[in-house]
Amino acid sequence: MNSNRWRALVLVAYGMLGLLASVGRAHAQPEATLPALALRWEVVRSVFSPEFPHGRSMATLTVKNAGPQALPEQGWAIYFNCVAGVDLKPVDGAITLEWMSGTWYRLRPTSGFKGLGPQQSVQWTIMHPEVMVKTAKAPTGPYIVADAKPDMGQAIRDYNIVAFTHPEQWDHGPSDTAPLVSAQMAFEKNAKTLDLAREALPPVFPTPVSYERLTGTLEWRSMPRVTGE
Repeated sequence: MNSNRWRALVLVAYGMLGLLASVGRAHAQPEATLPALALRWEVVRSVFSPEFPHGRSMATLTVKNAGPQALPEQGWAIYFNCVAGVDLKPVDGAITLEWMSGTWYRLRPTSGFKGLGPQQSVQWTIMHPEVMVKTAKAPTGPYIVADAKPDMGQAIRDYNIVAFTHPEQWDHGPSDTAPLVSAQMAFEKNAKTLDLAREALPPVFPTPVSYERLTGTLEWRSMPRVTGE
């Protein structure tokens, strides 16, 4: 083999090694992702109108840029699920809401959104088509996706669902007289529960239709059959 051909083969080999190295670096060091976000969802109050006599819930979604880089004006979307649903009619001009499938929704910025610098926050109003009674119906599982990488979702792990604490958040209209039961109220009620003496407790839970206390010890060698009516 002559020297020229040998040098050509060596150059091709080096070229292939360089290509493989660059591919490896691309997989090991992906492009920068969108900044980490912190979300906060909170019901403000119930809203009643002739168009919605049974009421709707007005909520706020606060978005904070918790990362070191800016959230751009365009080129991203936030996806989430919401059992209670979301009114797609925009309240704030900076965002648009879209129904995807089932309880799956998408939030996109409009031309009214001017970006979000590091540690900056913005608050948007969202309407839900029913009066919320539980935070279990709040939006769940939020994640952000860059338009340039539609197959790479970035979970928003810093997400806070604020519990109901004010009557206006629970309001079901004039016909509803049930008071708001908060976690503090339930705690105070349960704190008044008195311990019963062992002799005052039934020997079996749930309490059978009838039983008779006898002396001695009852030992079951196999599990008894329990039936209900």
